[in-house]
Amino acid sequence: MPIGGRFGVQRALLIGINYYGSKCELSGCIPDVYNMKRLLVETYHWNPNDIKLLTDDGQTERPTRENIVRYMHWLVRDAKPGDIFFFHYSGHGAQQVDPLHLEEDGMNETIIPVDVQKAGQITDDIIHEALVDPLPSGARLTSVMDSCHSGTGMDLPYTWLNGTGWKEDVNPWHSRGDVQLFSGCDDSQTSADASVGNLKGGAMTTAFCNAIRRNPNVSYTGLIEQLDIEMKREHMTQRPQLSTSQTFPVDRPFNLTDILPNQNQKVGRIVHKTFKAKPNKSRNVALNALVAGGAGLVGGLLIGDAIGHAEDRHRRPVVVEPRRRPVVVEPRRRPVVVEPRRHPGPVIVEGPRGPFGGRGKGKGFRW
Repeated sequence: MPIGGRFGVQRALLIGINYYGSKCELSGCIPDVYNMKRLLVETYHWNPNDIKLLTDDGQTERPTRENIVRYMHWLVRDAKPGDIFFFHYSGHGAQQVDPLHLEEDGMNETIIPVDVQKAGQITDDIIHEALVDPLPSGARLTSVMDSCHSGTGMDLPYTWLNGTGWKEDVNPWHSRGDVQLFSGCDDSQTSADASVGNLKGGAMTTAFCNAIRRNPNVSYTGLIEQLDIEMKREHMTQRPQLSTSQTFPVDRPFNLTDILPNQNQKVGRIVHKTFKAKPNKSRNVALNALVAGGAGLVGGLLIGDAIGHAEDRHRRPVVVEPRRRPVVVEPRRRPVVVEPRRHPGPVIVEGPRGPFGGRGKGKGFRW
């Protein structure tokens, strides 16, 4: 029987890019996509016809910038309460200076399409507007991003900090839908390729899939702990991260079908202050060369490109005021319906937590 229950539409978009023929070629991103597809089909019993793949191995449509953005919109098209969506990206990640200065490090996180030199990068603002903004209360989106600098790759307002609790962004971008992002590292870190014998895969994706297969009823805290244990056991510096659209008790079981109704009093970006850019200078010269088409480089770091920079914006200008009077920027599409705060059902005790599945050390980084 499927884990959880089937409510409405179930649809997934899985993207894996190995950048064949480039100087920053990866080996594990396409295997990641097929690993994640098997998890959805075999463990969660999703229909393979509802899972769209974009890879650069010639077996699917190419993961160009146009196709990625188009299929992001396809994924959540006509979203209704009860619908369940899943998004997975495995490939290179980078950063650009945030022209609105709203990110706490002053940088937008980006993903790198296969045609980045011609078409540009895809920023976290664009991802948020395509995947998160359209969701109504009662719809669920789960995302796994296995790339460098992916910690806030969807600009979600809350991050779980082990031992501390939930942290809200200084300029939180609230939405109606129930969205969760498991990322391979925080914004300042890199994600690694890994291997199990001759099998390639990203460290984050491999650990995530193995953890769910070993214990499908693992709690959120148990899942994060297992991912962290696996990274440390393989001597990797990256630390997986959970960010969400709203807070919840993390001792409840993880699954794809539990949906929290909207608990946010206001929807849109609440602006308290602006930040100067704090670039992390990339040591990957090959990746800088790959993404530098039409872009300027400062200290070896890509800071913008003709297309990515032009689209790195919100639907309307954001007004910045002092903290005592925060400004709420709300989407234009429809009024906000605020539902009463609810609590999830009974907590299911999770299974054993120990280390799982052996893999080789990282073979390359997804800068």
